[in-house]
Amino acid sequence: MDPETDRVGVVGLGEIGRPMSEHLVRRPGTPVAIHGRARDPDADLLDAGARLHDTPAHWPPSRPSSC
Repeated sequence: MDPETDRVGVVGLGEIGRPMSEHLVRRPGTPVAIHGRARDPDADLLDAGARLHDTPAHWPPSRPSSC
């Protein structure tokens, strides 16, 4: 991944989103943006390097995904 052009965003930090986010923030050079309804459970993800956004609309633009 190229941190200048590739970014990962996770919407929803429930049973699936939280573990995915935890794995992604451990990858060196992977910028991770997160968005969830509850703020308290996000503290450990923020400490690990994730960036919290109030809404996915505020995420920086990136090139279109190939997925």
